[in-house]
Amino acid sequence: MGAGNTLNSRGSNGSRSSLTSLEVRFAQSPLSGSRRRLIREILDNHEQTFFLSSREMAKRYNVDAATIVRTVQALGYERFADFAADLRQHFVNHITPYTVLKAATQEKRSVTDQVQHCLERDVESMSILRSSLEASRLVDLAKRIHGARRILVVGVDLAASLAWFLAYGLTPLGRDLCETFMPLHRFAEKWKGSSRLRGRDELRSR
Repeated sequence: MGAGNTLNSRGSNGSRSSLTSLEVRFAQSPLSGSRRRLIREILDNHEQTFFLSSREMAKRYNVDAATIVRTVQALGYERFADFAADLRQHFVNHITPYTVLKAATQEKRSVTDQVQHCLERDVESMSILRSSLEASRLVDLAKRIHGARRILVVGVDLAASLAWFLAYGLTPLGRDLCETFMPLHRFAEKWKGSSRLRGRDELRSR
């Protein structure tokens, strides 16, 4: 089961969410109680564990490195490196600007190293995008946007700048375009306005 594989499920708020392959393995594996608690802790604190070696992870959870290795093998991984790759993908799948900043503070890098690391992460993110992007779905989305009578672009919190850029790029289409850029706490209040959308309207949020 590759690192990029995901399954859909209902999140705690009732919305659709994606299970990473690591979460699927965890859900399906017959782990003992202590091993299940250990993996649950690692998953729940993925922003602080995705960059750790087996020795560093063992030190964090007060176990020996052999216990970490045997636990990930019980999940079905041949090597800790394979587990670490899926853990990084799990982190990426749940990433937000806040988790990036929080994780960066845990790594004890110098400012120069942080700059270099940010560039490396950007290159890695572009590589992931290139390998996972389904061009046909992107074309389908473009067709739906082009055929929409009204387009509402919603930008919440730090994504507001991305939403503004999308709205700017859509301007030449000449559609009835409405942009909404706001902090997160105002989004719920304004969301009621989406009831004005009809059959051929297109709603995209980011």
